[in-house]
Amino acid sequence: MELHSSCEQSSYFFMRNRRMFLDSCILNEMSEDQSVSDLVEEAGEFYSTYIAAISLLEVGFGPRAKASSNQQELAIDLYMSRDFIKVSGSSIDTKDPIGSDKSGKKYLYIPEEHEWYGARHNLIEWMEKEGAGGSSARKQANDALIFLCAWNANSFLVTDNTKDFNRFNRIMYESSGGHLPIFTLEDLLRSKYERVVFPENVPNYP
Repeated sequence: MELHSSCEQSSYFFMRNRRMFLDSCILNEMSEDQSVSDLVEEAGEFYSTYIAAISLLEVGFGPRAKASSNQQELAIDLYMSRDFIKVSGSSIDTKDPIGSDKSGKKYLYIPEEHEWYGARHNLIEWMEKEGAGGSSARKQANDALIFLCAWNANSFLVTDNTKDFNRFNRIMYESSGGHLPIFTLEDLLRSKYERVVFPENVPNYP
């Protein structure tokens, strides 16, 4: 698969690790659509796959009588850590070294205190920049944490919610000069046949 970044810093720190971080919305789609699951599994032959523990609050969430049974089963898989190795920012480079075989490797990323605090900081930055209220910011809390986990995992992120995640990308770019490469499911599919480059793949960014 041909996924790349034209940002020198993100290309070096993120793309070289060949780590693919999945947003919760992608997990829900995988549980309902076999073609999406197959696509992500195929990408997992080239990149190690990461899921944030916070996704346990989002995958299959809702009254049990109404929530998707497939999504509920996936949440149980994450909780039981079936096929997943638990990692954190302090252990990731030991458990998933840069030069290691990535094929089929799956990791459940456990946020550490500094990631929770960093997510809080980014939410406050967003509130101050856009004049958003606390209730709006709280709706983005899980996304803010997933973003920081993907950032600290030196990975790239797969999501169909590029608008919200690129909000945090702009904030981090101002402070660090780097980007978190973000790709959609459509980008993953295209990368099988052509070169897909971040941020050129994202309309109206930065």
